[in-house]
Amino acid sequence: LGLLHETGQSEGGVPVALLAERLHAQLADAGQAPRYAAGIQLFANHIKDCHVIGGGYMHSEWSAGLSRLAAAQWAQQRGIPAVVSGVGLEPLTAGDAAYVHDVALAITAFSCRDQQSATAVDPKRDLVDLAPDDCFVNALSGVYRDDTADLPDTMLCIQSDLTDDKQAVLRHVMAVFDQWHVPQGAPIGVVECIPRDSIDTMEALRAHGYTPVLFPLQHLIDFGFPARPGQRWLSTRYHPHLLAAARGCSGSYIVVKPGYYDVKHQAVLRMGSRWTQTAIGQPIPEPGAGFADPEVRYQYRDRIRAQVAPIYGEPLAPTR
Repeated sequence: LGLLHETGQSEGGVPVALLAERLHAQLADAGQAPRYAAGIQLFANHIKDCHVIGGGYMHSEWSAGLSRLAAAQWAQQRGIPAVVSGVGLEPLTAGDAAYVHDVALAITAFSCRDQQSATAVDPKRDLVDLAPDDCFVNALSGVYRDDTADLPDTMLCIQSDLTDDKQAVLRHVMAVFDQWHVPQGAPIGVVECIPRDSIDTMEALRAHGYTPVLFPLQHLIDFGFPARPGQRWLSTRYHPHLLAAARGCSGSYIVVKPGYYDVKHQAVLRMGSRWTQTAIGQPIPEPGAGFADPEVRYQYRDRIRAQVAPIYGEPLAPTR
């Protein structure tokens, strides 16, 4: 982050290779980042392996997140096995893609969860694996809420953090529910991934005659993801789409940030979802089906574990 201040550029404007160079220097000399010296010393002196777990937090619009790959590169250069699994890297500039390719070339194993990221980093596709999302590492065991009797039939997950016009999105949500003939007064489950992000959504649902039921983030952590077969879902977010579809729920998704979330949702379709895309100003489709074969989660588990076996050891015999 110090480099960002030195260059005077916005975070997304700093090539990740420069941030990686800075990170390598700090790992070699904790005095260059005294606020983080304890963590740097712990990482540099005591780790036995390095696993960068996948997600959408590493891309060219957030260079600081993408530069975390430098830690894996630094570890491998010192004989410490490093793997990167299930990352989603788009949007990715050509320069940043070249850096990530160098990281993939240097470490023990590297996989992406979407086709676009894998191709950008490794056009020949002989270095980077196309893998399932890391959430399947335990075949989704313990992910879902056990008591599903009171879960609403219709579920919603709408975000505001990457939405240019949330009110336009909310108007589209109501149009979708009208098209789906959700009855007035019906309970609508509102899944919240960022605390207090759903206040406007709850108000809009009430104004439209529905009865919103909030599932805050802490509720998901404490009790599990509130999906059950037979539900219909509408989501802008990637993981709610993935987890609900894998549970067999039907639904539709809305792309709120083209170049980022469309890639994410396409990855879910590749993994097995058959949900439909609905867009503001376009005809509203019926919800698509969830995974045709929910048992595929066991295959995904085994693939993920096989990729990271160089640092965790060979996986045990498959069980269900």
